[in-house]
Amino acid sequence: MKNKSKRSVQIKSTVCAVTAMLCLAQPVWGEASTVSVTPAQAAGDLENMAQVTNSDVPDGAKISSKQAEETIKKLFPLLKKAKVTNAEFSEQNIASSGIKVWDIQFSYQRGNTNSGFSASVNAVTGDIVSVYLPRNLLLMAGGETGPELSREEASQKALEWIKQNIKSVNVSNLTENSLYLGMTKSLFSPTTYDFYYNMSIDGIPSDADQISMSVDQQGRVTSFNRQQFTAKIPSAKAKISAEEARKLYEESFTVELSYIPTSVNGAPKGPYLLGYVPKTESSLVIDANTGSKLDYSGELLKPDQFKLTEITAGSDVFKPSLKPLTNGNDAVKWVESHINIPKGYKSESKRLGQRWNDKESKVWNISWKGSDSPYGGDQIMAEVDATTGKIYSYSHYPFRMGMEVKQDKPSTSISKKEAEQMAFNIISKLAPDAAKEWKLTNVAEPGKNEPYQSYQFSFNRYAGGISILNESISISIGTEGLLSHFTNNSYVDFSDLPNSKPVVSVEQAKAQFLKETDLKLKFAQYGGYTSGNESLQFTTKLVYSPVRKDNMGQYYGIGLPLDAITGKWHEMVPAEYSSKDIIPAKDTKGHKSQTALDKMVQYRVMIPDADGKVLPDQEITTGEWYQFVARALNPSIDQYYEDSSEPYGTLLPASPYYKAIQTLIPQSWLPYEPAVTFSVDQKLTRDELALMLTQMLKYEKLGLSFTKGDEIPGVSDSSSVMNRGAAIISMKLGLLQAIDGKFMPGRVVTRAEAAEVLLRLSEMVGKSDSFLNEYMMW
Repeated sequence: MKNKSKRSVQIKSTVCAVTAMLCLAQPVWGEASTVSVTPAQAAGDLENMAQVTNSDVPDGAKISSKQAEETIKKLFPLLKKAKVTNAEFSEQNIASSGIKVWDIQFSYQRGNTNSGFSASVNAVTGDIVSVYLPRNLLLMAGGETGPELSREEASQKALEWIKQNIKSVNVSNLTENSLYLGMTKSLFSPTTYDFYYNMSIDGIPSDADQISMSVDQQGRVTSFNRQQFTAKIPSAKAKISAEEARKLYEESFTVELSYIPTSVNGAPKGPYLLGYVPKTESSLVIDANTGSKLDYSGELLKPDQFKLTEITAGSDVFKPSLKPLTNGNDAVKWVESHINIPKGYKSESKRLGQRWNDKESKVWNISWKGSDSPYGGDQIMAEVDATTGKIYSYSHYPFRMGMEVKQDKPSTSISKKEAEQMAFNIISKLAPDAAKEWKLTNVAEPGKNEPYQSYQFSFNRYAGGISILNESISISIGTEGLLSHFTNNSYVDFSDLPNSKPVVSVEQAKAQFLKETDLKLKFAQYGGYTSGNESLQFTTKLVYSPVRKDNMGQYYGIGLPLDAITGKWHEMVPAEYSSKDIIPAKDTKGHKSQTALDKMVQYRVMIPDADGKVLPDQEITTGEWYQFVARALNPSIDQYYEDSSEPYGTLLPASPYYKAIQTLIPQSWLPYEPAVTFSVDQKLTRDELALMLTQMLKYEKLGLSFTKGDEIPGVSDSSSVMNRGAAIISMKLGLLQAIDGKFMPGRVVTRAEAAEVLLRLSEMVGKSDSFLNEYMMW
């Protein structure tokens, strides 16, 4: 037995050593070189494995891993009980950021619960670079008491924390970036405030040094991340004055009449309206030293780069398939008959499914693999409609993973004109009515630093000469003359477009846009991304950037659409994604449940009607209750495509309550198979509400353990309550309260009463044994 025990230890030691060596052998993305400080693990030295950090200082660093660990634990005292499981010194050469850091891995265990997370420290300055503390770790640490901070108070806490702990940052040089306020949290989510800052150089904000952080309702920093790049910063003195830049901007500013979707969250959705948006070139920055416009790559804008060009179609135009593509081989043949697949590629897989944005569609996803691609990196992917044969996308990935494979240099490269005609031929062949509906809007020539040289063509869809916003086709053609990329993003049926004429003229629209637009001086950052197997270097330029004065267009830049009929600005993203304060309902002021009702409106649980009212005293149905609860979990449920298209009992997918039901089923708040009595139309009584609350709290079985002999405390009508156990639990937890000494089981719940219950529920999140504890894990 002794020998067996000794052999067991040896095996465990060997496994640890082999596992550590395998981990160390993994390729590191982005050319980041790492030095492990746990050689004992690779050697199988079990006695030394507990000491992960030490006092060694690698070349290029000024602090040790032990000092990095101490820095992190000093900033976040609750980590004092956390165990360091790994530490690595990393030279982050990703996109030439050039920052050297210590990456420290932590594990926090309490009983059977374990949380793993990481933090990093600048190995030269000793400043924290990034950390994220899981919510359940904060709960395990305790101390979550006191009133909730407002956003303004949390902002002060954030800046004070930076001032005290990040010595290389002067908080007076930080500019809060309102473009990244993020979405409103749900009613049932933990309260956190997110802040994004740009560092300023000589008073000018820079994209090359950014800080993002989160602060919880108690003022604790729960996440911090600093992105800092070593690109050379140009002089902060602009050769072009602000007045000169404004003159240049106004002279070239133009707008375009377009059909605007109601929403752009996911695929664009109708109904559409007629409106104005700035043309693409009007959104570009102006070089503060030359006065020239720069494209999105930071290159000088070419005169014809955004020239609107009609398509000259060939004789080969799109014709739909005469019969459905019922099997994968037919789909492969169809694609190969429309696109020239390079020699040596054979179809590898064919999968029939739905498009991500259309549950009614049937599409084939096909992949081809090159004969000399042993690692699967050299692939072609395509998506084709199984009914019509319309090709939605085609992508050729000519680089193999982890291998230096570059584009073959052709004996002769095609010209821009030749590539353009190829693009016209491709779009004519792959898009219905291409010459009539599509126009070339942008041409990007091969960049001088691009490893894979290609021409990029962008097309926009038009109806009756009017642009349709976000209806686009993009085509990339390599200089060797092969198609490398095709994507067709077109959704709208022309019959859904409005038949209206603009009331606001082009000149009036232009004047309104210019009135709301400022030019801000900033250091803009370009490059820093990977193309093929190479990373493009960061460059920084001093520019005048167009921004909206009122911050309304944080998701559009200056492109917030202007309604061509009413002359009002039109939001296309859900209100929960907007940084604007949500206006309270008009009929809550003075109501006894005003606080709860206003909270429901703030968190988009209750959405005011066209008159701005929520009708507090209106009775609700079970369907409305399900909708309120679903929005308390996720205020954006109406914006997403449902995963299921199957009826839920008698409830069809077209029902306004269907998405709410689909949201509640995974929480086990509704069964996967509905009861025979399930309905969304019946009025919701207090008796039924009590039962639903115990289902949400996962106390349903406990509620059933009560008998008719158990009295509901504080009420005189216990005998009339059908779900007596549920009523006892709901009242004990304070979710439901007695009314004039009675429970009143048959009383129908009003919208105001539902708001009160939901507000009390939100205060229980993470504080009971079971209610939404999973929401505390992130």
